[in-house]
Amino acid sequence: AVDLSWPELAQRPELWPAQCTVKQPIKFEGGVSVQAGQKVDVVAFKGNEVDLRTADGRTSFAAEPDETDVLEVARAAYAQLTPKQRALTYPAIIQNKELWPYRVTLTRGFSLAPGKVVHAGDQGLVKDLQPGKVDVVSEKLNARFGVAFPATDVLAQARKFVEDDQAGARLLVVQRQAAEKLAA
Repeated sequence: AVDLSWPELAQRPELWPAQCTVKQPIKFEGGVSVQAGQKVDVVAFKGNEVDLRTADGRTSFAAEPDETDVLEVARAAYAQLTPKQRALTYPAIIQNKELWPYRVTLTRGFSLAPGKVVHAGDQGLVKDLQPGKVDVVSEKLNARFGVAFPATDVLAQARKFVEDDQAGARLLVVQRQAAEKLAA
């Protein structure tokens, strides 16, 4: 297997791990610190740094490659992927509607409006995929909204679809079946 490099990881958000671990303590002005061994959320990559946020969301900071295990975590996940799965990118999924799932599961919670809260684990119908987001319809909330790719399981489902033609409910298949049923 080809080893995943930092520059490639930085350019491929679909390979970013959700979390990593800080290797050494980091102290900030104002007395805030992050302890060695603490799990943090991966937010983005910028050049030779990774933007991170503590699990409680209170502290955001940048770290250099050797200050976390983010590259090791990404390499371990990458090693588990098949060549077809490694080749998948968000733009490739957007362009190939055969890889679009019928439903997605949301991996993060957020508030749409007062009284309209989306919880991690909620499901929604896929309406469209666009650069940076998935348009989802929540039947429970009777609402349509856009959500970032990493806040859904679109990538996980697309990785199954490229390996197995029978895996899961795909948007185009469900649409075809509905059209055939209507025609009959």
